Amino acid sequence: IENMISTLQQDLVDTAPIRASCKWRENGEISAGYLKRTIATRAIRKNITSLQHPVDNDRLCHEPLDLQSAVTSFYQHLYTPDSIHQISVDHLLDTITTTDRITTSNQDIITEDFTLEDI
Repeated sequence: IENMISTLQQDLVDTAPIRASCKWRENGEISAGYLKRTIATRAIRKNITSLQHPVDNDRLCHEPLDLQSAVTSFYQHLYTPDSIHQISVDHLLDTITTTDRITTSNQDIITEDFTLEDI
């Protein structure tokens, strides 16, 4: 009887990993090694090793502080309004016919605050 119990226990030990693997795959899981490699590959792809500095004569930056300076300069320039050529704007506005203009009542509707229910 002990031999039979031992054999049965060994069968359970042998089949448990197989069943666990099947359950794992049934639930959409993937092997831990694959997940680790995927995460490492994505981390490498997300790492920025060099940038061209947008202000400093397009110098190539590699050091963390230089990379931070390049990114800061880029976004400061990106969100800084540029000056406009008023004569061109006036010319453009003069070309809009009166039939293509938005009425005052429509202007109020367009510019009023919206609520979550409106969305």
